[in-house]
Amino acid sequence: MVKQLHKRFSTQEVKMLLQKYLEDKKKLPHVLQILKIKRRKFFKLPQLLSFKRLITSCIFSSA
Repeated sequence: MVKQLHKRFSTQEVKMLLQKYLEDKKKLPHVLQILKIKRRKFFKLPQLLSFKRLITSCIFSSA
């Protein structure tokens, strides 16, 4: 069984790969191979990362 993405990579590493893809420095198949995820999951990553940031800010702002 493949480990979950957050156990294999830090948030910063994933953001770096997303940024390189957006800057056309890396092609999509290469990024998918590095992350070991499917195309559908890749395009959900920005949404998931912003949700994680929202949850983290809510937790720390209520303390």
